[in-house]
Amino acid sequence: MRHSRFPFIFVVSMGLLAAAAIRHAPSERVMGTALLTAGEYDHTFPRPNWDLKYRSGSFHLKKDKWLKGAFLTNADKGTNPMVAISRDEVRAIYFDPKAQKDSDVVQRMPRSGCYQASSLMPKDDAAPGPEMFAVWVVSPGPMARAAEHLNSRYPVRLVWSDSGIEKEFVITVNYCEYASFLANLRWFAGQRWQEIGREFPR
Repeated sequence: MRHSRFPFIFVVSMGLLAAAAIRHAPSERVMGTALLTAGEYDHTFPRPNWDLKYRSGSFHLKKDKWLKGAFLTNADKGTNPMVAISRDEVRAIYFDPKAQKDSDVVQRMPRSGCYQASSLMPKDDAAPGPEMFAVWVVSPGPMARAAEHLNSRYPVRLVWSDSGIEKEFVITVNYCEYASFLANLRWFAGQRWQEIGREFPR
């Protein structure tokens, strides 16, 4: 009887040790849809937010540099982004309509891996939209890097005027979140979308 109790006690002890190790391990936090290591980047971002990559533009960043994007009100501007673009400054938004349509279809399918992205859609696009689009430079955690190859990315190009100087960048958004990102851009642009929303030339 004594010998049969030893494996049970050993297993319970190992379980308690493992739980303690997990509790004291460096934490990883899910912010929106990105898994960021707390030691790499401690910023708390507005929600919802999107994981973006820099492709080209007016900033001296390496191609595929990770970014975080969110839509803000004026009250949120104190979050110190790399750039904050107001609605009135935007001159053009270029997007891929086919990628948007496909992304929208797949995020509506409950059994798809993209279903969670539907939670990023505007809650009430009839209400006044956000006043700014802000972007931060970030460092993703190892799990975000490892999962990157599982999801294709599609471009969005923003052109805006900053104190009379035209600036732009092309950023990429993952396939699952492309439709929700475009929906929020439309909400952000408001009535100006008919003027500034443009499809990428084929």
